[in-house]
Amino acid sequence: MSFIPISSYLTATDEENDDLSFNVSTSSQKGRINIIDESTGIYQYVPLRDETGADYFTFVANDSVDESAPATVTITIIPINDPPVAHSGTLTVRQNQSIGGVFTCTASEDASLTFTIVKNALKGTVQLADATTGAYTYTPALDQYGSDSFTFKVSDGINESHQAIIRVTIQPAFEHWIQTLVIFQ
Repeated sequence: MSFIPISSYLTATDEENDDLSFNVSTSSQKGRINIIDESTGIYQYVPLRDETGADYFTFVANDSVDESAPATVTITIIPINDPPVAHSGTLTVRQNQSIGGVFTCTASEDASLTFTIVKNALKGTVQLADATTGAYTYTPALDQYGSDSFTFKVSDGINESHQAIIRVTIQPAFEHWIQTLVIFQ
């Protein structure tokens, strides 16, 4: 989950209309507060990672002679769902053999994920064995070797990742080439 920093301003009045400066008197517990301009009261609040709910801080205004009583600012932190991030990878398989793998991604730990294949391989096929775990099987087409690839993405039910690519190397079954010597007479 991520959070968007907020910027706002603190307000106070002075009976003599003196210029005021603003200072934080009690820091927040769930975020960082930064007074950007003490004379206007402009501040920025940045929630700490994985914090949610209500937070507060107190501030005082000062006219260079007197200081106000502390005032409280209450902030409600609402999480924003980050899309999962699908990770690209590599796979090596022998010609005419299958190999299993598991797609990887980064997502919030409580997310219910669904993996899908976007573009199947050209020199073989990919079958999703379990859409919730990302388990799959890649099988090269008969007698194919060389490079291949396929793409996948993942969804958390709210957002989808960008596509990630799995690059496949299909190794020939016979790596030793037989050399033939031809002699002309």
